[in-house]
Amino acid sequence: MNNQFTISNPHPYDTRFNRGVSDYDVPHNFRVSAIVNVPSMSHAPMPVRLLLGGWTISNILDLRSGLPFGISSGRDNSFSGIGQDRADLLLDPRLPSDRQKVERLARYFDPTAVTFNAPGTFGNSPRNFLRGMSSFNIDAAVQKAFPINEQAYLTLRGEFFNLLNHPNFGLPGSSVAATNTLGVINGASDPRILQLGARLSF
Repeated sequence: MNNQFTISNPHPYDTRFNRGVSDYDVPHNFRVSAIVNVPSMSHAPMPVRLLLGGWTISNILDLRSGLPFGISSGRDNSFSGIGQDRADLLLDPRLPSDRQKVERLARYFDPTAVTFNAPGTFGNSPRNFLRGMSSFNIDAAVQKAFPINEQAYLTLRGEFFNLLNHPNFGLPGSSVAATNTLGVINGASDPRILQLGARLSF
């Protein structure tokens, strides 16, 4: 992933050159959280009460737009010494978003539509004019306290990060100089992670 969170202007002589959406711009961000207390089932048989009753279930669901990114040259053709030259656009590199996922991962945008910036220039591609894939994630937890006596109880808790093991992919390679990764998505966030804990209180 070649996304850079930058605040300096690649073009020291033109303040308008770096105008564009923020590196952190997320136009759509939907989050829902919920906590459900399962009834204790006090009238059910003891095995049912112990296994199923009295649990607390919580979750957080996130749906977010992808992060923006631009395409860098990877060469200091501006001879400025800053090292943040942008690529030159030959065509609009955007490709249809309704393609198969495997196609989007291998060729998220058209790498033949961009090239190195011309010598003595800073590149004509805009700041953060492309956007990565959206993300979907559910984190959840289950917890229950088991009484031992009048003063002590044991709390069991399980936490599930990325509960559905849904792949949330990173940004594609965006440096013209890195020809093997230009336009290719080869990274993702963590897969499902489960952790269990126990706490004795007295």
